[in-house]
Amino acid sequence: MLKIHCLGILQSKVGQAVCEVDWPQNNSIETALATLVEAHPAVASELPRCACAIGDEIVPRSYQLQAGDELVLLPPVGGG
Repeated sequence: MLKIHCLGILQSKVGQAVCEVDWPQNNSIETALATLVEAHPAVASELPRCACAIGDEIVPRSYQLQAGDELVLLPPVGGG
């Protein structure tokens, strides 16, 4: 299982701040995102604008997730 922390609009679309998805180890974030969309189709329109982080580091979607990683999805924030 992979823990995905959904912030902002993603939390309301998923219905919780942290969700878990089945995920084969050593796959990319892109694969994990596809699995998330299968479980929660409402997030699909938001994901292209989201940054992805592991811990405190922003990582590309090609990043290969390792056992114990927790993915954080950061939607854009507006304000002024």
